[in-house]
Amino acid sequence: MALLLLAVLAVPQIPAPPPAPPLAHFMYSAGDVYVAVEHTVQREQDGRIGFAIATSHTTERRYTVLQDHADGTAEVLVEERTGPQQLHEYLVRGRDARAAHLQRGFAADATVRERVLLTTFAPRSFRSEPARDEPAVFYLQELPELWGKALQLPRDAAASWSDALRSERLTAEFAFTRTADTIVGRVTTTIRDDRVHGGEPLVCPPGSLQWRFDSSMGLPTQWRFELQYPRFPIDRPNRQIVTGELLHSAQLEDAELAALRADVEQYRQVQAAFFAGQFPTALAAAADFAGKRADSRLAPAMQRQVEAFHRQVPRYGQTPEDLRVLHWFGGPPTSLAELRGQVVVLDFWAVWCVPCIAGMGHLIELQQRHRGDGLQVLGLTRLDERQTVDAVRTFQATGYAAAHDGVAIDYPLAILDGDQLHDWFAVRAIPKLVVFDRRGRVYWEQTGSGGQAKLDRIVASALAEPR
Repeated sequence: MALLLLAVLAVPQIPAPPPAPPLAHFMYSAGDVYVAVEHTVQREQDGRIGFAIATSHTTERRYTVLQDHADGTAEVLVEERTGPQQLHEYLVRGRDARAAHLQRGFAADATVRERVLLTTFAPRSFRSEPARDEPAVFYLQELPELWGKALQLPRDAAASWSDALRSERLTAEFAFTRTADTIVGRVTTTIRDDRVHGGEPLVCPPGSLQWRFDSSMGLPTQWRFELQYPRFPIDRPNRQIVTGELLHSAQLEDAELAALRADVEQYRQVQAAFFAGQFPTALAAAADFAGKRADSRLAPAMQRQVEAFHRQVPRYGQTPEDLRVLHWFGGPPTSLAELRGQVVVLDFWAVWCVPCIAGMGHLIELQQRHRGDGLQVLGLTRLDERQTVDAVRTFQATGYAAAHDGVAIDYPLAILDGDQLHDWFAVRAIPKLVVFDRRGRVYWEQTGSGGQAKLDRIVASALAEPR
């Protein structure tokens, strides 16, 4: 959340004409540090089945202004710690289910989350910065960012004004009024999604926002937000109340600010490398940072990035046993060993898996785009009670093309002999995609549909790696 300083710039006095009145500008100053805390109470319920859950948590944030600009914007480092979550109520069919919920593994310590955000604050404006390639299933993940942007309100604001935040899925319209040192806002959110309500706009109940400013500081020192919205894909009303306060502010010394800026630049580079699929570069840079800047405030955040990557790709750099295949379709028999020197994408799929078939079009396009660069896609499946050899053969020969305007699968499909490869990759759900680098080592894994943009970046990066 942006907390702003009010700087008064006076025009120098001259003999004639009389001095001009002071101009009030809202500016950020590099090195400013603000520490704030928020308390959130959230209640979700569904009266149709007698379900209700009420939780609360605390979020502590430290905001450091890294750079300030003449237009009033600033680059800000946000260090955030959220949790632990407290469980106050859990009803299922009208009965208290808290004990059962705790026995199923709910642990307050497991709800603690720490993260670092690098963002730009701009007075009197709202921005939504998507954090992922694909839309989330549950809604209004923009809200924490929204609260941060909503605090970018100048103490010398007009008596009333309006603003809006718009993204593909969410529109939030604001109306603000100011009285003395209090700003009150009203927000109406509209959600659009083809998966719910037939894609028709869904208007949520209006929410309220309020800030109180300290006249001597020119900063919002207390705030309160109330919002109601549905949680999808289950249409349950969700009510959230957030109360926050500014704890204290400080100013970094020049040397400390310079060191922090250098650390932030390295952190950005590691983030960018992970995002681009340049995993060897990202991991090497993170290891170098850990060795040289272990005492940096950003060292834990860097380590969390590395741990998140290894959770996503637990077999990174490993080489599995080779393929054991019963039947090949659409191409000659091959092996992972024979494909060394190429980037390989394994697609674990089945004829009965609708998301698997929906994602094949992108794999066909990917194969066609990069065939000359050394990419090979392989579709791997196994026999079970829901598919036979004939079903796979027919699907490869004519079935897919018949359902997709004549577009044929132009990469080989194989029926594996046994579960050896499925077990090695811990395939518990399909589709599952695995990318190998040119040396035959695991480079990336992902389970589930979607993520095409990320897959494109990762394949391009793997193709660009040295042979």
